[in-house]
Amino acid sequence: MSDEQSQYRNIFFFGLGLVNALQNNNDTALENWQKSLSLATDTSPQAQLDRCLVQLALAASPTIIEEFATTIQQVQSAKGLLKESLEMAQLLARCPQPPADIDQAIALLQAALEQP
Repeated sequence: MSDEQSQYRNIFFFGLGLVNALQNNNDTALENWQKSLSLATDTSPQAQLDRCLVQLALAASPTIIEEFATTIQQVQSAKGLLKESLEMAQLLARCPQPPADIDQAIALLQAALEQP
């Protein structure tokens, strides 16, 4: 599978997991997010932000907020990517059982978007 195909599959499984989580089907959401994370091999700024959101959704790392903040700083000038990640984070926050650190992630993204 090419890197591009892997990235599309990664995005697909993240989105499918998000739909599952919004429907309170958490076991299936976790399975799909695990698949997404296993396919997240791209090193582009977008992929780094996506990987952080998946790890946040999975509660995969106790230091995910710090990793997310670092990634946001690295892509600070890419406002479009940050806006897209903010929209995904806001959807995660609407889940019946949102990730524990989602409010912090949203605040980091909003602060980054407000900076010139």
